[in-house]
Amino acid sequence: MAASSGEHHQPVKEQEEGGVQEHEDEAGWVKAHTDCAHLNKVTSGLENLARFDAPCSKCEDPKENWLCLTCHEVDCGRFVNGHMLAHSAEADHPLAIGFRDLSVWCFACEHYLDAQVIPQLRPVFDALHLMKFGVPAPPRAEPKSGERQVIVVQTPA
Repeated sequence: MAASSGEHHQPVKEQEEGGVQEHEDEAGWVKAHTDCAHLNKVTSGLENLARFDAPCSKCEDPKENWLCLTCHEVDCGRFVNGHMLAHSAEADHPLAIGFRDLSVWCFACEHYLDAQVIPQLRPVFDALHLMKFGVPAPPRAEPKSGERQVIVVQTPA
């Protein structure tokens, strides 16, 4: 449901394992987590990463594709044909990175992860950023003492 003009929606805060997750349903943003119990499923081998424009391995759709961070299979997202969601459940591969915005999602925990600050995720984030944009990912500025850092991840409406 779209908000009418003039309406203002406050972020919703939910207490979850791993911290507070904030999300704004109408605006489509969430606060990404900085830890996950499934990071041990991430594998290395960045030299043979699929290109960011690779089609889904099952339906060949070129839109909204995700890279499995365990086996590096490319499948489409839940708003196309849901092949990455099915792959995650069938193969027990919970982590994937979206080619569109380089966001990392844990299917098991159902939350986004901050790939720029989690050491196990930073190499694949950096490799895909360079491949997609032709420049290295900028370093992330650490927040000053007492400052709150907000990571914005765009989600489909």
